[in-house]
Amino acid sequence: MPNGEVIAVTAKEKVTPMSVKGEEPTRDALLTYAQWIWHPVKPQAQGKVTFRTKITSSSAAEANMVFACDNAAFVRVNGREVARQETGSDNSGWRTPTAVKFSLKAGVNDIEVLADNVLPGAAGFVAAIQWPGGVLRTSPGATADHASSSDWTVERAGEAPVQPFAICRYGGGVWKKLGQSGRVTASPFAESIATELAFTLSALKPGERVYLACDDVGGEKSAAVTVNGAFAGGFIGKPYRLDITKSVKAGANTLETKPFRLKNPRIVVVKAD
Repeated sequence: MPNGEVIAVTAKEKVTPMSVKGEEPTRDALLTYAQWIWHPVKPQAQGKVTFRTKITSSSAAEANMVFACDNAAFVRVNGREVARQETGSDNSGWRTPTAVKFSLKAGVNDIEVLADNVLPGAAGFVAAIQWPGGVLRTSPGATADHASSSDWTVERAGEAPVQPFAICRYGGGVWKKLGQSGRVTASPFAESIATELAFTLSALKPGERVYLACDDVGGEKSAAVTVNGAFAGGFIGKPYRLDITKSVKAGANTLETKPFRLKNPRIVVVKAD
């Protein structure tokens, strides 16, 4: 894009979590950042393992859990079975993550998963548990909203528990296609970020063009753009810009982009050649 005049803007962001407290969480939103894990010794081998973790709740509460296991698992909370995922003849059991609700007591709650890889091939378990006190995912590292897989242990019969091996992120590896119609179920983003710009333009001279531009885009490197309340188009990948000349007007203008964060968003007026 030719050099142009950068117009002063007032910018603000509005962040909306994709899984909103109080709403039914989607499978994909909860499993974002989760990892497929298994026993670190011969993780691709068949066999039975037991995963364990603990959740401390300040009061009695309801929890949501989403999990998948290649290829069968039984989930117990405080010694009571709350969910199971069994493999059918078509392997349908683990291909669609299972969602379940269960009750937590005040204090420490024991979570136990009896996982079984009964068919030849890769073994793996992936899960996310959400309760009013937080989110616990099978993941090798901690982020702002969840604990790490160091909170999980895994053991084989007669052996001491060890920290599980992280195989790959949910949506990757041999399990990258799950769910209905074989679609990729990993959520592309866990939150929607709206960037709002307010700016004032002078009357354009013949041949002048107005662009929205930025240095980079988080997430999937794309943006949908609304100018003065009407859809104005968008972009996918470089160059991170959009010609909005037909959508702007002399005077006050507003612009909004979704669903990823823009780096250094700006309005540029380019003079005619």
